[in-house]
Amino acid sequence: MPLYRWIGVGLIWLASIVAAGAWAHAQVIVQRPDIEKLPGGAPPPLFAPGQPLLISGGNIGFRVTDMSGDKLIGTWVVRTSGTGPWLETASSR
Repeated sequence: MPLYRWIGVGLIWLASIVAAGAWAHAQVIVQRPDIEKLPGGAPPPLFAPGQPLLISGGNIGFRVTDMSGDKLIGTWVVRTSGTGPWLETASSR
């Protein structure tokens, strides 16, 4: 195999390693600094006015409680941290 083909294979291999690293880095749960415990060991409030909280991905779920025909009946639930309890939601409107 000529040298230029080995260089091409090496570049493709390197690009795949970089792409896999970027994908893996995007999957890391980033801890918000304001989620640390408050002085005295009290947990922080789940939502502080003026500090919007964005919940996405694996922190959104639907808890199925029943089925009516071909439709599921249940409640939307969210987690404010990757390992916290599931909390029911309520509409703001």
